[in-house]
Amino acid sequence: YLFLVDTTYINKPYRAIADATGTALGNVNHVIRGLLELNFLVRKNKKELLINNKRALLDKWVTAYEEKLKPTLHLGAFRLTRKDWQNINLNTEETVWGGEPAGDLLTHHLRPEILTLYTGATKTDIMTQLRLIPNGKGELRLYRKFWSDPADYEGKTAHPLLVYADLMNTNEKRCRETAQMIYEQYIDPEL
Repeated sequence: YLFLVDTTYINKPYRAIADATGTALGNVNHVIRGLLELNFLVRKNKKELLINNKRALLDKWVTAYEEKLKPTLHLGAFRLTRKDWQNINLNTEETVWGGEPAGDLLTHHLRPEILTLYTGATKTDIMTQLRLIPNGKGELRLYRKFWSDPADYEGKTAHPLLVYADLMNTNEKRCRETAQMIYEQYIDPEL
C-alpha cells in the first residue's frame, strides 16, 4: 500500500519503511524480495528500485487487501444515532471515511448505504465520540487505521487508492462505477 501511495518509499532505508508501515524490519525485506521475484519491482541500478507494472500491482493489492488485511482490521458493526453522516465532525487526524461515504465525498456519484470508517482511536473512544451503538447489522463498519502519516490523504476521506479498493471489493454496480471514477480522477494520473 505504501509503495503504491508514495513510490519514494521504495528506495528509502528499510527502517523508514518499517516505521511508516508499522511492520517488523524483517517483513520489509520479505516484501521487497517478493516484489522483486514477482517482477513488480525492478532494479534501475545497484541502489535504486522502480515499480514495474503499477496497474497489475494495484489489482493484486486490491484483492489481497480484501482477503487478508481488511478482516484483521474490523472493529465491529454499529448503528449511528443520527442519519446525517456528512455532518459528523471527525478528528481527521485519526478517523476518516472509507468505502461508500468516501466515494460520495470524492465524486458526488453515490448515495452510501454502508458507512465505512477507519480510525486510529480506540474502539471505546470512537464509540463514545460518535455515539455508536453496537449492532451486527448496523450501517456503519468500523476498521482500525493501518497506515501512518506518509499515506494520509487530505480531507475527510482515506486515500483514494484505499477508497477504490473498498468500492471495487463490493458487488454493487454503483460502487464499482464510483470506483472507476476515482481511479480515473485520482489514481491513474499517478500511475
